[in-house]
Amino acid sequence: MSLSWDDRLKHAARRLIQAQDKDFTSEDRKMLEKWLEEDPANRKAFEQMSDVWEHVGAVAPVFSSEEKYAPRAVLTGRRKAERKISPKALLNLFFRPNKKPAAAFISLVILVLFCLPVIKTQFVEPVKIFHAYTTATGEQKTVTLNDGSMLKMNVSSSISVCMTKGYRQVQMNNGEIFFTVKSDPGRPFEVRTSKGLVRVLGTAFNVKARKGLVAVDVDHGKVQVQNAPKGPGDMRLRTVTLRSGQGADIDSTGRVAPVRTSNIQQVLAWQQHQLVFKNTPLSSVLQELALYHKVNIKLALKDLGQKRVTGTFDMHNLEQTLRIIATAASLQMEKDTSGAITLSGEPVVKTQS
Repeated sequence: MSLSWDDRLKHAARRLIQAQDKDFTSEDRKMLEKWLEEDPANRKAFEQMSDVWEHVGAVAPVFSSEEKYAPRAVLTGRRKAERKISPKALLNLFFRPNKKPAAAFISLVILVLFCLPVIKTQFVEPVKIFHAYTTATGEQKTVTLNDGSMLKMNVSSSISVCMTKGYRQVQMNNGEIFFTVKSDPGRPFEVRTSKGLVRVLGTAFNVKARKGLVAVDVDHGKVQVQNAPKGPGDMRLRTVTLRSGQGADIDSTGRVAPVRTSNIQQVLAWQQHQLVFKNTPLSSVLQELALYHKVNIKLALKDLGQKRVTGTFDMHNLEQTLRIIATAASLQMEKDTSGAITLSGEPVVKTQS
């Protein structure tokens, strides 16, 4: 299972303090070396944490300068006489020497967990840089992030992007976006919506978040979809993994539906400025059209919104699209002098002024 960057830093901090202990054995040294070689991200986290703690004078360097980036680093037992605080002194802040080892270990974990956010904020994480991107009614655009990932934004969409050396995050407020994400195991990529999040494992996928509903469809690769917790203590999380040709939906209550088969060509038709409807209520069709065209489209009777529409329509020509829909649904279409369009079951009778 892939660890998050935060988890790697926690592991690194724990191993760093253990390496400073006078009882650190050659077997312990081998285990540390093995962990460092298991994944380049482990070594990166360990070196970053070492630099930070050396900077604040809390620990001595674990590696000598010529060994720091060696393929098989050899740990040194040397201590800096001038360091300000010893690991033992740090640990004694949380537990007395006569406590049992288990209690001491728990205290150590608490130390790491409580200190890590402060350390990351002050020394590890760079200043967060946010960028906001929007598209207006009928507007589509492509955004290329500084890591090479591409975001194709559909009409009436709004996002904010935060990029740091530790992670990449997109907050999706409303809209529809097709993501092509550059793989970078050391920098997780997440898409967050009000109803849940999508954790990227290197892929191309579509996210649609409109009117409290979220739909995720994978073109290729793999993503994890998770519903949003209702509060700090909410443990009712559901996560599903999607692969190529699969999709999942999150409803207005935050419930993640079972994995479904995705018709990705139909989902991505918007990139050709087309909309595909399959047995879709007319009211939903008109709501979708309003995202592409600044025009007031009304139904003479609310019940007409229950009529069903099936077909592929070109969003470049609204009038032609509405005439096709009106013919298929046995409706009449009338445009007034203001440009507003009314659909009715019977011919619209003009009132005499």
